Amino acid sequence: MSAAEVRSLAQYADLYTWSHPLTGAGVENIIAHQDGAVSCAIHWRGIDAEMLTDTDRQARWSDLYNMLGSIGTEYIAEFHLWREADDSVANNYLDKNSAAVRGGELARAVREAMAEHLAPYGMSNRVAIVLTKRKSVKLSFFAKSALLNQAESAQELLKNASALCAKLPGASIASLDDYLAMIVQSYDRRAYKTGAAWKHDPKFLLSEQLLREAPELIDKRYIRIGQEHSRVLLVYLYPDALPAWFLGLATLNTPMHVVQIVHPVDTKQSLKASERASDFAEGSAGRRGRDTAAQTVKDMNEFRQFVTANGLSIFKNAYIIHLHGTLAELDEQSRIVGDWIDTNGGQVRDADYIQLPYFRAGQPGQGYRVPRWRTDNTWLIANMLPAQVFSRGDANPESLRLGQSGQLIGLGLTTQVVPHSFTVAITGGGKGVEKVATIAETFPLGIDWYIAEIGGSYRWIVEGFG
Repeated sequence: MSAAEVRSLAQYADLYTWSHPLTGAGVENIIAHQDGAVSCAIHWRGIDAEMLTDTDRQARWSDLYNMLGSIGTEYIAEFHLWREADDSVANNYLDKNSAAVRGGELARAVREAMAEHLAPYGMSNRVAIVLTKRKSVKLSFFAKSALLNQAESAQELLKNASALCAKLPGASIASLDDYLAMIVQSYDRRAYKTGAAWKHDPKFLLSEQLLREAPELIDKRYIRIGQEHSRVLLVYLYPDALPAWFLGLATLNTPMHVVQIVHPVDTKQSLKASERASDFAEGSAGRRGRDTAAQTVKDMNEFRQFVTANGLSIFKNAYIIHLHGTLAELDEQSRIVGDWIDTNGGQVRDADYIQLPYFRAGQPGQGYRVPRWRTDNTWLIANMLPAQVFSRGDANPESLRLGQSGQLIGLGLTTQVVPHSFTVAITGGGKGVEKVATIAETFPLGIDWYIAEIGGSYRWIVEGFG
């Protein structure tokens, strides 16, 4: 790297605020920021709404409405989702080969062929939250006072994060290493895909260590870091979303990182400000802009009435999608995402002025510096949360399948309380193939099958195992 490139990278790193991990009991998983903010990451299980009824979805999302209302106006919550290629279930499936007690070469060949066939298609979703507390409003003219204020903020952040964990399924505060790994996964795709080891050096700012290359804007619509390309989409206009709205995007056939940045505001003050703004718009409309101003006033009034009538809160927020892949893949997937959101009444923007600023704002712990906020209510915010995950099935699978979502699913007959099933499909639809595959996978593990059939669908597997 030349001296000019080093200076350019240093200047770019200054745009990020990660400074150093805090030390001390209880706060070792918190990152201090150069502007006085503090942040931490939270693991949680997410929600699998794929098979839920509308009633069940409403019940699950009611919990999310309550959770959003408890964040507090001093905090910014980033709801992250990463969708990545994932063959780990297939690897667990192959590990089960060691439990085979019969079947010999045929058993091993069938199971290895199944894993080889399905693993390349496997993708999974993972979610996390990054919670940030802005710099304390206390005046501090000396470095020591500033550090003490930041330490107090860290304790308050930790208390609030723990309260959030109690409201989310399977939630816990992430370790510092896990938090930093989220940043690497989101920013440095090559380091993430190669599993590069990363170690904190206290002599340098975290931003200087995490950002090994500055991004380039290519053709005004792609971001390139090294040889890896990404494209940034900003959801500019929101649809009228129902609970589990994100399910429509959660099966996208490309790696992506989605973040919804949420900042609660004082609802009463916000409504008063909206009322003053509508009064101003109504009083200042000229002849040419009268129709537009009238519609603006009408929209503001309807929003205030809706929030007040339903007892909702108001949030500033932003919704950012980072897609990763080849240039051709980015073009195709950007079109798919844009068309789907447009069809649902929203609007996506991905012009050149979106790319770099919203790439930065989408990085874990940087959402509080997003260039532009929009204001929405509790229901719409929660209904659009990128929270959809898919079941991986049995952790020690005897059978391997690929779900419609792209998630590899492990199945285990011996772990089922009632191992009964039935299969329905048209003639020639593959019922026999699926059942023969299950027999071929599980008979070597000691599971006996008793077959009564008219026809020859199972003949070859019976003869194959002798």
